[in-house]
Amino acid sequence: MSSELMVSPEKERVEISEREIEKISEIARYALLFATDKRYYIPLTPENYERCYKIVERLYEKGEPISWENFIREWGAELPSSDKETALAEASAKLYAVAEELANHAELMHGVGRDFDSTMEIFTDGVREAQGKRDIAIVIKSLLEEVAKARKRVDELSRELEESKRQIKELKQELKRVQMEALTDRLTGALNRGSLETMVSLNVKRRKKNGTPFCVAIFDIDNFKEINDTHGHLFGDEVLRKITEVVRGSLSSRDLLYRYGGDEFCVLFPGRNLEEAFSLMERAASNVRKIPFIGLMGKPLRVSLSVGIAEAGKDDTPKDLLLRADEALYLAKESGKNAIRTDRDVKSRSPWTIDINSLTTVD
Repeated sequence: MSSELMVSPEKERVEISEREIEKISEIARYALLFATDKRYYIPLTPENYERCYKIVERLYEKGEPISWENFIREWGAELPSSDKETALAEASAKLYAVAEELANHAELMHGVGRDFDSTMEIFTDGVREAQGKRDIAIVIKSLLEEVAKARKRVDELSRELEESKRQIKELKQELKRVQMEALTDRLTGALNRGSLETMVSLNVKRRKKNGTPFCVAIFDIDNFKEINDTHGHLFGDEVLRKITEVVRGSLSSRDLLYRYGGDEFCVLFPGRNLEEAFSLMERAASNVRKIPFIGLMGKPLRVSLSVGIAEAGKDDTPKDLLLRADEALYLAKESGKNAIRTDRDVKSRSPWTIDINSLTTVD
């Protein structure tokens, strides 16, 4: 064998290494492209980038096209079909695709206009060069045919445009629904903890910057474990749902109700001072006590809340504020439950409290 045809093991290893590096670089580029693309509802975190990389690598090894469709399929395949993050990604991808299609239709219609302008120029030149009526008639006939073609194409594009508009409207509604589901606790309909820390942080920063008041209330259902054990979990779920409904109805649209976990809830009061937050939670607690629950054997059951409230100070962190509200809740429990306590009470153990037994509904 000629020495020119022989490749040394060292050179072969170098070539393999270069190919591997090129492959890794290509996968990394695609992974970054998918991870940062605006059509997907994917938070850019190291964990999500690693996941994007693995998906692209898998497509590469399968020999499948590295396309948006294949990527989102693989992204969803790694998770349960009910996963909210996947649903958001898929809805966002569909919406983005239809928006691109809409833009393409607009460009095509613009193209038809440009083509027709060129046809008119040709027609004008043809009329100038015509030798007689017969030549002019031929040019006019040709123009009319082009006009008919352009009109037909415009009609087709208009129908496609309307269809795309309809699809994008439906997909916007679907995306809004899925986004709300992703932010909402399935059992109670309250907001879930997904955005709680972000909203607390945002309002704490606003307090520091502009002096805008902000309060947090944490409350739970007194003796909820006993209610569950005595009346069953289905009854317990109904208690959670009904209390959420009544508390939400006692607040205004600007106040945010979150399910904190189990039977514990959190209310954010942007723009409200401690007295205002106290008054609203007073009304909510009173209204909850009036809910006519019917337990086992038709026995009436009254449910009460214990509430802790804290007001943001200029030097607070989100963690500080939530911790003080939690301490106030603990004090309400320690005081015999069915009560509201604040961070002022925690600090001074003062009597600036209220026994919910004496409350009436606030109009």
